[in-house]
Amino acid sequence: MNNNKILVLSIIAIVIIIICLVMLFVINKFFNTDNHKYETDFEQQVLYENDEEIKLLDNKNKYFVVEKIVSEITSYIKETNGDMEYDTTLIDEETAKKAFQKEGLQIINYMLDSEYKNSTKNTDDYIINMAKKYIDYQNIIDKVYIYDKSANIDIYIVYAFIGSEEFNIIIKTDSENNTFSIFLNDYLEKYSYSKDMKTKDIKISENSIEKNDYNQFKYTNISENQMLKYYLNNYIKLMKSNTKLAYNLLEQEYKEKRFPTFSEFNVYTQGKGYMQTTISKYKIIKKDDYTIYVCEDTYGNVYIFKEIALMNYTVQLDNYTIENEELLEEYEKLKTVDKGAENVRKFFEMLNMKDYKTAYSKLDNTFRNNNFSTLQIFENYIKQHVYNSNIINIESYTMIDSDTYTYKVKIQNALNTEEQYNYNIIIKLLEGTDFVMSFEI
Repeated sequence: MNNNKILVLSIIAIVIIIICLVMLFVINKFFNTDNHKYETDFEQQVLYENDEEIKLLDNKNKYFVVEKIVSEITSYIKETNGDMEYDTTLIDEETAKKAFQKEGLQIINYMLDSEYKNSTKNTDDYIINMAKKYIDYQNIIDKVYIYDKSANIDIYIVYAFIGSEEFNIIIKTDSENNTFSIFLNDYLEKYSYSKDMKTKDIKISENSIEKNDYNQFKYTNISENQMLKYYLNNYIKLMKSNTKLAYNLLEQEYKEKRFPTFSEFNVYTQGKGYMQTTISKYKIIKKDDYTIYVCEDTYGNVYIFKEIALMNYTVQLDNYTIENEELLEEYEKLKTVDKGAENVRKFFEMLNMKDYKTAYSKLDNTFRNNNFSTLQIFENYIKQHVYNSNIINIESYTMIDSDTYTYKVKIQNALNTEEQYNYNIIIKLLEGTDFVMSFEI
């Protein structure tokens, strides 16, 4: 082989080697870049998941598991304080009290999570001192946040009140065993647990919860009717024991017009000793983004709840101070005679609310000038001739003209239904939902 052929073959070999090296470099760069991209995407995904925030609980069935657990804990706190009624036929009251206190303390210990117990030196002392804070045992849940720790384990951060005192806890549930355990407020404070924390910071384990006699639960399906009853019961408890929170739940425009200051609302609730969780009538209006619950209790008190999400609602205590779009739609569907009847109910709603000023403004001018020249005269008359709380039933009506009707109304004393009398009330419909009225003196 001559020198020229050797040179050509050498050049070809060098070129092939260079091409191979270039290809290896490109391939290596491609795979390294792709791996880096994959790793980066994975890291970002993990980072996103770890930075995920806990969620406001929006599942009714899970909420009522939490609510029942909080109620149970409250009852055992009451027992730990010795604030029980005792049967003294067999043992004296002091012995019975000590026995119940011991039992309450033991049962709360049965409910405590093992991780909580390991983090707390003396749970008995903490429980006893914690329980002493509470003297009113109306338990009220403000907000519940949830983290789905695993397929079976849920972690709830619960913000609640017992009476007017805060009661914040963590509840862990095990849906496989239908068991729960609790972490008291000192654990939340010690490890900075709150609704604003990231899920990566929740160190509570996924371990299952062993069953005992005091840590079991079951899920139940909650209907809209039951939800309405719960909202009513919850709000009445708030008005009695945590008036400030009840005030904060009032719909903003309604609050500004009806109770512009907390002191006005507080005066109203203090004088409203007659409130009942038994519902005499109700309606539920479903919308795309919210639900309206309208109900009346057996004392004639009206409540309107606007539910945006579970336990995220606002309240109105009458249906006349502001005009709800949803109720206005319902009103416009009524026949003329039924609109008049609805306004009779509104008038007595004003009287039940002790809103004499608004009721006075609805009197026909001639009737008002002839009989009640001042608001004070009208208020004095109503206090003497109308019950403190009134239930009305419209028994018949007579048409005077196309927009004016006389209604025969039976009025019952809500506090003693055997006390009743009949009134004739004349309603004249005006534009929109407005009306004027008069009645027999």
